[in-house]
Amino acid sequence: MKSNHAMAAVSILVLVMTANALQTTGSFQIGGQTRDYILYVPSGASNPPLVINMHGLGSNASQQLLYTQFNAIADREKCIVVYPNAINNSWDLAGSTDLDFISALIDTIAAYYSIDRNRVYATGMSMGGYMSHKLGCQLSDKIAAIAPVAGLNALNSFCNPGRPVPVLQIHGTADSTVKYSGVATTISGWVQRNGCPQTAQVTDPYPASNANSTVKKELYSPCDGNSEVVLLTVEGGGHVWPGGLGSAADINASEEVWAFLKRFSLASSNALPFRGNERILRMRARRVAGGVSVGIDGKTTDVRLIDIEGRTAAAWHIGEQAGASARITLPFTGASGLVYLLVGEDGAGGALIAPERR
Repeated sequence: MKSNHAMAAVSILVLVMTANALQTTGSFQIGGQTRDYILYVPSGASNPPLVINMHGLGSNASQQLLYTQFNAIADREKCIVVYPNAINNSWDLAGSTDLDFISALIDTIAAYYSIDRNRVYATGMSMGGYMSHKLGCQLSDKIAAIAPVAGLNALNSFCNPGRPVPVLQIHGTADSTVKYSGVATTISGWVQRNGCPQTAQVTDPYPASNANSTVKKELYSPCDGNSEVVLLTVEGGGHVWPGGLGSAADINASEEVWAFLKRFSLASSNALPFRGNERILRMRARRVAGGVSVGIDGKTTDVRLIDIEGRTAAAWHIGEQAGASARITLPFTGASGLVYLLVGEDGAGGALIAPERR
């Protein structure tokens, strides 16, 4: 299904590709719906990072592109930026529709632009900020870091990422649409999840070079997995993208977002770097009749059990399994109750890895 997504998108993109920077629209079918986006690829990009820049409720990809002016950063920093469109201008924060869309969008772009899979980032305005938090919570195997603007973590009580996720939150105290009073819960949730210090390092005003700045920076660091949590509070700031088109501010949100995001990579966190077509899933390894019980769907090749330091605890060659849902037990005598990553290298049908609790 992923290859079909990619092919649908590239059939549109190739028609307008030039020797210079490329800005175009693309689309593919997923979940019975046609989903579209605007893609900007700067000239001279080599193994570039990818920034997913999501619009707010009632807005769209074109408006987000103009508002955030992120293409200028892409030209300078040689990163790719994609501006996806939500269905009816509203992101699915409760279900999986847009989670599946963004995941397929990453795979589609990666298939044709050789992006750095370890440096895929999410940012967004308002509801797009909410969606950024959702991606951090539920797509942490693909998203290296997030930087929401004027959007909170609606999944705060149900957020269980597979690794510590670096977070930058930008919010104005006079935001009448997404109240600043909700920021504390969002930040404290990420601080706790990422194992950060409870007390922030404060820079007020921020930047320190501007004595008249209305912005305060709170940095929670160091955190687990080389992550950190940062809050930039704009005193008196409304429901805006600071420094966006037509918005005067003491900081430029797009510059702050990129300066934060670019420092993080899956390869330097407590997550296994993405390697080609490997699928990475977090599980709690337990002794099950002398091994690890694994569900296999279709074909797979090699499976490895890796601890959170990236060390291989065990490796098995599985090969093709009969039936659609074969279950096998892989022999393993290591300590039970420890956290591991079970990595399957996908074959024609892919591998479904699932722990069995007894």
